Amino acid sequence: MDVIYECAANFQKLFDIKYHFVVSSKRKMKDITIDFREADFRHAAGLHYVDDIEIEKDPNKVISAIINKTITDELLSKSKKYKAVNNDGDSIKDRVSTLRYLEKYLDTSDFIRIYELQGFGSLIKADFFIEAKYNNSTAYIFIRKRTEDDTYVVVTFFQKKRSFRGTGIYWMLKEKISNGSATELYRHPNYKLED
Repeated sequence: MDVIYECAANFQKLFDIKYHFVVSSKRKMKDITIDFREADFRHAAGLHYVDDIEIEKDPNKVISAIINKTITDELLSKSKKYKAVNNDGDSIKDRVSTLRYLEKYLDTSDFIRIYELQGFGSLIKADFFIEAKYNNSTAYIFIRKRTEDDTYVVVTFFQKKRSFRGTGIYWMLKEKISNGSATELYRHPNYKLED
């Protein structure tokens, strides 16, 4: 199975899943709900940088093009930009390979941290980034509040750490919501639901 196909198919499975987090910063609680939409995939996977070969550019059609095998590993291998290694030793190809496991990184019971990016001048337009471990590997998941509603979107995803700075905030609750049913993945011992 093509890596790009597996990545798109796994992302497509997330359309019916949301993650709800409660975090605490300076004694104030904040709710974060991440959801997944077809238009999110192109940017999260880094495919918007692949402009040296002809592939689907409409964010709402990229996953369909991959599932229908219009975009394949073989086609992407013709792109220098897809394979190019940046200064941090990472490539879009590496990003796609790791993005296949996004759900596992978000589900992990291993220790993960979350940081608020406000005021740190990051080139990535995000509100928070999550540092998560899965299978002896660490990923950095950047999320931003959507402009059209109160949910958050995964805007980018890296396996190798770069120079990211943020204010560490505390996990109070982490839930996975599937088909309207919530599964608690983590609860801080001091977190109590308000009546």
